Amino acid sequence: MGIDERVAIEVMGYKAARDYCVNGIPIADFHPSKRIEQAWMVVEKMKVIHPDWQFELGDNHHEGKWYALFELPMTDHQYYGFADTAPMAICRAALKAKETK
Repeated sequence: MGIDERVAIEVMGYKAARDYCVNGIPIADFHPSKRIEQAWMVVEKMKVIHPDWQFELGDNHHEGKWYALFELPMTDHQYYGFADTAPMAICRAALKAKETK
């Protein structure tokens, strides 16, 4: 299973089926790891799942890569995703956060 399908199922809460849609987008066209507007849908869903999530997105100057971070303030819960692109970093961080919560 690819990362986009995992995000659709594990984060967005949709079942794996070709006829399902994610916010009106057919699952076959849902590519949050490549499309920033769809990656932002993932960020917004994470805030619905747990309103206390804080989100940060930036570039790692040392490695020339993007990072995304979901964290719960005043706890040790910090989940980073690193990638060459911002959308992929967001997806990786969201999956890590969902795996542990």
